[in-house]
Amino acid sequence: MITVYNARSMTGRVKEEVVAEAKADKEFLEKAGFIVLCPVEKEEVPATKQILLSSKKAMEDYWPKDKKMIEECDVLFDLTPERKSEGVAHEIGYA
Repeated sequence: MITVYNARSMTGRVKEEVVAEAKADKEFLEKAGFIVLCPVEKEEVPATKQILLSSKKAMEDYWPKDKKMIEECDVLFDLTPERKSEGVAHEIGYA
């Protein structure tokens, strides 16, 4: 089975929307037979109406976990290419 890392824009977005998108994408890809590594799920982003803001400290905590998932995946999908995320750009570069 192919393992995918679902990269997506998160910072500055409503958490509830990010979580809903991540859940739908994961379900779709799992039904298609992929193993899905999801940073939204891994970071336990709560489905609230708050804007997701990431501090330097949070990035220092999450980046090593994200890198580990990226190392484990066969392919990385940028699921929000229209948003031009700096974080996703780094993840693509790392992959």
